[in-house]
Amino acid sequence: MPAETDEGLRVGVLGPLRAWRGPVEIALGPARQRAIFAVLAVNAGHQVSRAELIAAVWGESPPASVEGSVHTYVSGLRRALEPQRTRWSAASVLVSESTGYSLRLAPDALDAAVFEQLRERARQHAEAGDHRSAVSELNSALALWQGEALSGVPGAFAERRREHFAELRLDTLERRAEAVLALGGNLDLAAELEVLTRDHPLRESLRESQMLALYRSGRPADALDVFRDTRVTLMGELGVEPGAALQQLQGQILAQDPALDLPSARPTVPAQVSRALHDADPPTALFGRETAAARLRELLAGVRAGRGRAVWVEGEAGIGKSELLTSTLADAGRHGCQLAWVAADELSMRFPLQVMLDGLAIDAKSPDPRRARVATELNGERPARRGWGESDPMLGAVDRLLSLVDELCTEAPLVLVVDDLQWADESSLLVWHRLCAATRQLPLLLVAASRPAPARGPLAP
Repeated sequence: MPAETDEGLRVGVLGPLRAWRGPVEIALGPARQRAIFAVLAVNAGHQVSRAELIAAVWGESPPASVEGSVHTYVSGLRRALEPQRTRWSAASVLVSESTGYSLRLAPDALDAAVFEQLRERARQHAEAGDHRSAVSELNSALALWQGEALSGVPGAFAERRREHFAELRLDTLERRAEAVLALGGNLDLAAELEVLTRDHPLRESLRESQMLALYRSGRPADALDVFRDTRVTLMGELGVEPGAALQQLQGQILAQDPALDLPSARPTVPAQVSRALHDADPPTALFGRETAAARLRELLAGVRAGRGRAVWVEGEAGIGKSELLTSTLADAGRHGCQLAWVAADELSMRFPLQVMLDGLAIDAKSPDPRRARVATELNGERPARRGWGESDPMLGAVDRLLSLVDELCTEAPLVLVVDDLQWADESSLLVWHRLCAATRQLPLLLVAASRPAPARGPLAP
């Protein structure tokens, strides 16, 4: 198909149906005219018969005048797509075939076609073991979506395609989760999958990825909770037990099977992008993963002996910070420590104290009455989303969290890990800095991982 016949024409179906010629959006007309265009666009380059168009838009009981309606709508689309064409010249974009019509589009002019191309490239990268490139391609594919596919377009065809595209998008999210897991992005992924599984509770493959992400994040109890919730949901909705894959994963988690651990792709973290800063001591460089892991284990032993400390690990995204922390600190509970772990994300910056509330598991339904009491005092399960009540009690809320940490530390040493601290809200950073000072008196080990964030000023203590 010659590119010059449709130069500048682009069509979007992964969201509201839209078309552009160059930078100018094209008005596609009334609902059924748009429905005809949708059928032709999704089948771009292929002939669609009049009978197929009628069935796609009007269904099994079209009106007697439907042939005339098809002709009218096609004529309207041609005027919109080629406004400069005269009535005596042949159409070059929406062309007549022997028994129907065909829309001519360049291969990369339809977002759904680009979506499939990106998915295929991601598949090839994943099969070659290049999971980073696979994630990049899948992110680009998902970025094409602008809402529900073909939203607002009537007809049986549009409804079927909406379901088809929705399934493809969900499959793409699953593939991305698998690739991110292979890269070690467990903490961030666990939060994403929690949202996805809430929307798709019967999707066992999503639950499987969520369990693995939680387990690799040092949260095996939460991973097993996901299995139990999945079983209750499947039994209640479908009357079936979880599938073999989920049951096998549950058994592996219970046995702490080493096969579930992420193989280490890099033996060290480059010295120029990994460092540790201590509240009371001068900065100490961590010159490689082995050195860094040994230093973290030394600090863990120190907090068990009552010596608190704050440590800072900094590096670019993907360098292995999360994997380093998980491999050295995830079993702190087995050594007599309390372990609290949270990963911040970009949304965290919008909500006061979000990161620290999540990290310390402040929840009105917590089985720990102290945490439940603090949640109630701070106006419910998610105070950061409800406002803080009288005047500005933010500093009072900060003090209340510090008091809780002090109380927790009287029972056993506490290890608090905050991953991606660069996304933390300002109030959580205030708590972090106050806790750094408290490590001089408490059996408290604070560990933060962060990307370089010069725009936010000094994050490290």
